[in-house]
Amino acid sequence: MKRLFLILSILTSLSFLADGRPYYFRHYTNDNGLSNNTVMAGIQDRRGFMWFATKEGLNRFDGARFRSFSHNETLSNSLPDNFILSLCEDNQGWIWIGTARGLCYYMPDNDYFGTIEDENFQVDRAVVDIVADNNDNIWLATFTGTYKYSKQTGRLTWYSGNEYFLPGNITLTNAGDIWISAYDGSIYKYDARADDFSGFKILTDNETASSAILGKIVDAGSYGFVIPTKTAGLRLFEPNSGKVTDLFGDDTRLHNSIIINTIELLDNNELWIGSESGIYIYNLETGFVKALQMVPTDPFSLSNNAIRFICQDMEGGIWTGTFYGGVNYLPHENKPFEKFYPTGLPGSLTGNVVREIRADSFGTIWIGTEDAGLISLDPRTGIFSSYYGNSPSGVNSRNVQGLLVDNDELWIATYDNGIYAMNLNTGKIRSHYTIKDQGKGLLTNSFVTFLRAGDGTVYAGSVSGIYRFNRETSTFRLLENVAPDAFIHALYEDSRGNIWVGTYGRGLHKYDASSEMCEQVLSDHDDYGRLKNEYITSIYEDKEHNIWFTTEGGGFSCMNASTGVISRFIPGRDIEFAIYCAILEDSRGHLWITSTRGLLRYAPDAGVFTVYTRDDGLLGNTFSYNSAYQDKNGRMYFGMVNGLLAFNPAEIKESNYNPPVYFTDLHVNGREYPGKGEGSPDSKSILVTDRISLKHNQSSLSIEFVSPGFTSPRLTRYKYMMEGADPDWVQVSGERQVNYANLSPGDYMFRVVSSTSGNTWSETEARLRIRISPPFWLSLPAYILYLFTVTAIGYFLIITYLKKKAVENQRQIEAIEAGKEREILNAKINFFTNITHEVRTPLTLIKGPIDRILKAGSKNLNDHEENLRIIKKNTDRLLNLTNQLLDFRKTEKERLRLNFIRTDLYELVESTFNLFLTYSEEKQISVNLNSPVNHYELALDREAIIKILSNLLSNALKFAESRVDICLEPGTDQDSVMKIRINNDGSLIPKELADKIFEPFYQLDSNKPGNKGTGLGLSLARSIAELHHGRLFLDTTVNQCNSFVLELPKYQEESISEIENPAQESSLKETDEFEVFSSAADNCHNLLLVEDEIEMGRFIAKEISGEYNVILTHNGEEALKALKKFNIILVVSDVIMPVMNGYELCRQIKSTIEFSHIPVILLTASVHVNAKIEGLDSGADAYIEKPFETDHLIAQIQNLIRNRRLEQQNFINSPLAHFRSVALNKTDEDFLKKLNSTLMENISETDLSVEKVSELMGISVSTLYRKVKALTDLNSVEYIRLTRLKKAAELLIDGNFRINEISYLVGFSSPSYFATTFQKQFGISPSQFVRKVN
Repeated sequence: MKRLFLILSILTSLSFLADGRPYYFRHYTNDNGLSNNTVMAGIQDRRGFMWFATKEGLNRFDGARFRSFSHNETLSNSLPDNFILSLCEDNQGWIWIGTARGLCYYMPDNDYFGTIEDENFQVDRAVVDIVADNNDNIWLATFTGTYKYSKQTGRLTWYSGNEYFLPGNITLTNAGDIWISAYDGSIYKYDARADDFSGFKILTDNETASSAILGKIVDAGSYGFVIPTKTAGLRLFEPNSGKVTDLFGDDTRLHNSIIINTIELLDNNELWIGSESGIYIYNLETGFVKALQMVPTDPFSLSNNAIRFICQDMEGGIWTGTFYGGVNYLPHENKPFEKFYPTGLPGSLTGNVVREIRADSFGTIWIGTEDAGLISLDPRTGIFSSYYGNSPSGVNSRNVQGLLVDNDELWIATYDNGIYAMNLNTGKIRSHYTIKDQGKGLLTNSFVTFLRAGDGTVYAGSVSGIYRFNRETSTFRLLENVAPDAFIHALYEDSRGNIWVGTYGRGLHKYDASSEMCEQVLSDHDDYGRLKNEYITSIYEDKEHNIWFTTEGGGFSCMNASTGVISRFIPGRDIEFAIYCAILEDSRGHLWITSTRGLLRYAPDAGVFTVYTRDDGLLGNTFSYNSAYQDKNGRMYFGMVNGLLAFNPAEIKESNYNPPVYFTDLHVNGREYPGKGEGSPDSKSILVTDRISLKHNQSSLSIEFVSPGFTSPRLTRYKYMMEGADPDWVQVSGERQVNYANLSPGDYMFRVVSSTSGNTWSETEARLRIRISPPFWLSLPAYILYLFTVTAIGYFLIITYLKKKAVENQRQIEAIEAGKEREILNAKINFFTNITHEVRTPLTLIKGPIDRILKAGSKNLNDHEENLRIIKKNTDRLLNLTNQLLDFRKTEKERLRLNFIRTDLYELVESTFNLFLTYSEEKQISVNLNSPVNHYELALDREAIIKILSNLLSNALKFAESRVDICLEPGTDQDSVMKIRINNDGSLIPKELADKIFEPFYQLDSNKPGNKGTGLGLSLARSIAELHHGRLFLDTTVNQCNSFVLELPKYQEESISEIENPAQESSLKETDEFEVFSSAADNCHNLLLVEDEIEMGRFIAKEISGEYNVILTHNGEEALKALKKFNIILVVSDVIMPVMNGYELCRQIKSTIEFSHIPVILLTASVHVNAKIEGLDSGADAYIEKPFETDHLIAQIQNLIRNRRLEQQNFINSPLAHFRSVALNKTDEDFLKKLNSTLMENISETDLSVEKVSELMGISVSTLYRKVKALTDLNSVEYIRLTRLKKAAELLIDGNFRINEISYLVGFSSPSYFATTFQKQFGISPSQFVRKVN
């Protein structure tokens, strides 16, 4: 065992001399989650994840967690075998896995395992190596030969070992070529064109016979190919020339002691050789670099010497797989912290707790430990030497607290055995001072620290005060006035000569040696009350001469050199930790401060802190008090409780590698989502899932994510935010899992980014959209149901309320109507009483004079003239009353029509005014007309305005006492109305009756005889005023008289006439030539009645005018004129008439294209059959013999019109109805035939217009419209569209074209529009029509 330790010590020393760079491996075993400690292969995929092949399955590592994949007999989506020998990633990111029982692949995007299938070959043996080339081919090395699988074609090609060679390893070179090392000592290059291999002999026959097997070929660029052998060293092959040389042939290690398993060429031209005895590093230019082997007592050495694979990751770190020790990882040296720690090997550090560090003038570093005494370090060799023991060179104490280099002497303070002084030249102990030496002045054996002042004085700090050494007497003297009885923990002299004393529990003191005055340092601002009792652990002066001191529990502080103000860095407010141990300053002005929780770097200018811990490469996180040293090159040494740490701050660099973030796991309600199962190539793994949908009861989530990094994975910082749940970004360090509980239904977005340094964050975010559906009772359909239910209930309640209210209202209405009816009845009774009085009086005045005339006979002719005048006057009175009644009826029925004509309003008012002058004189009432103008034109109905004025003047004169005034008020140009005001000084009408007096039948009580009216005048006058778009009202603002105002608009919307039905009016307005019997119904059709017997014609016209407007003519010629003027739908004609009889009229109608569609009914007194035949030959549609019942005639008219409508509707709604079905005669049939032919010739034109059709027909657009409308009840455009659809129906029946082809053939712009139009017209889709007719 001692021999082994000696060999390892020698190897360590030699390797230190050859390469001063330390190698600190990190170990990952089954204790960390690796499925098995035998690791046969390893790769890094394109996302940055590491994959490891073991004896017990496949492992994916993300820097924090291993995910294992293993064979499962119950699942097809698993490995075929757990013993994995080889791994490879292809161009699509698939992981190809070679097992002891065949090949499979893994699709990370789909979380799916699959196997290749080929009908000719099957890979079911061990696959020892896999390579993917640039052409999507997968190359396999097996014990039966070489396989090539094409992903593009799915073809598997086998190159048999018997026919070709047995492959060992496969390599894809930088040029994209496939090279294979074989068991026959040759290497082979694949020729894709010839589908064959070219061989090159590497080993001699003797070497092959001695089992010098070739290993993995490495493309070394310009150097050629490096090819390892199992036991015969390395070969260098030049592919262009085929030359083979022995690489490092003089190195006996490669031929005698190394069994090579694998090699890897790194970026720096270093060749790492993995063997059964560790790793050997060679530089292609310089040769041997270093040997790395397992040291059982070294936690940072290789965990096992049997190396199976080596690979370099994206960060520059190196992974090695071992046969027994799991995976070893050597991080890239961004932070080259050198660690010294006890390994038990000769020349290594023997102590753990390093308390003090000092260097002498020879370059030796002296180390005081609390558990191994005094130790020296030779920085050139890295060898430690122990000076513990009771010998001339030894210090008989394991607890060395303080060291001081004093020229050629080394002062050594022990905690239990006083002070030693060593001669550095001889390495011998010169003096030993203890409490036993009474003459030496020591009162204790427990010393902690030293100080050599600028004047050469040596001070020693003990647990009970400070001692000063007298060189002349070689004695110590206790300085009783300097922190008496205090535990002296730190001594420091600044550039001004002040000695700073740090005590343990008694605060900080400043000592002036010249005056021997000592004062305790307190804060002038009283912001550091604890300073007087502080535990000072170290003191340091920076380049700006500021004094820094660290404490135990109170952080650290800085005293400004100029002001003396103490600035504190308080734990929990300014800094994270509480206990700090020592301080050093680097060349950039950064302070390096040790603590019990890591190493702190502080940049005073920027105020930025950076923390380094074990995860950054430190030996540990706990440092020793006041244990720090910096050499002349800036290299810092810090003592720790488990060793020594050394580094140069200038070499510390932050990593720029910042991989993206990936989601690695998702749990919903504590269960993995999605659950593991059979899987499929179409499924998505959580790595690529960007959105998930969950139910309302899946509201508790656990999301795991990672940024695959391996140098310092625990230091990776993450920022995440769940939009919809988190108000802002949440930053965590090392934590990779976030939990959310009881998320409300809704849409969320989980976002996360990472940072390896904390300064720059990954450019792309990992995003996961999450939708949590609401429960049904909170879903949109539920809300619709709730709304519907509430609406239904509300509707029911409202309906119930409204019905109840309606009943109440109906009762009130009935009561009001009953009152109204009674009021109207009384008004009517009064009205008819007055009418009777009005009628009886003039009748009496008519009857009396007639009786007198008849009685007198021819006598008294002068009296006859007077009697006739009385008769005429009362006749006029009756006629005026009758006209008023008729006008009232017209206004009530809204059938009074006004003709607006530009009229001089002043002349109209003046002429009406003059009519009443005589009457006013008789009543002795003054009448005056006032107008600012004598001419004013206005569009109005002259007769209607005269009626209004006459009524108003008549009433004014009837009720006036002495005066009536008429005022014309045109107003300004801005006014839209003008006024006619009529005032009378009669009894004032109460204001509350201002509207009542305009109601029909209402009459004011009057005491004046003869003042009773009909109660219709004012109501009629107001109605006529409103028809003029004006108004008539009583102006109640005038208090001295009754003032009636007629307002008329200055501008009428209809400047000629206001009519109810323009079309009907235009057809009936010219009534001077023909008698017209208008129906009271709205929108009535026009019938033409031809009858030469006037009384007979009028009788028939009146009988049938209830439903039709009847135009009466008396012969055939008049009838033809009426046909041209009016829109006639049916003709009723007598047969025997002058000028042109009925037969000839019927022939004329049926032979004229404009009228041929009009039905004709002939009336005749002849009962002969020949007369009937002649009538039917003339084209009559019906024949009625006189005498006849008018009901018979009306029924015949209605029947003809109804049948005509039925024929039209059948033609319109039936796809197959022919146009002949609506042709009443030959003339109509010829017209429709010509129209149909014209349309068929142009039916494919989508923009066929009515104008073009009328032009082709040779008729006007209006004639075409009237004719088509009369025959089919369609306008021209509708008829053209109907013709297209009927032609389409014929084509559909023929079945020679598809529906979309037919749509274009008949002129539709698109099949969809054709189908919609066909469905709308015939109530059936084209496809349904085809199925129906077939």
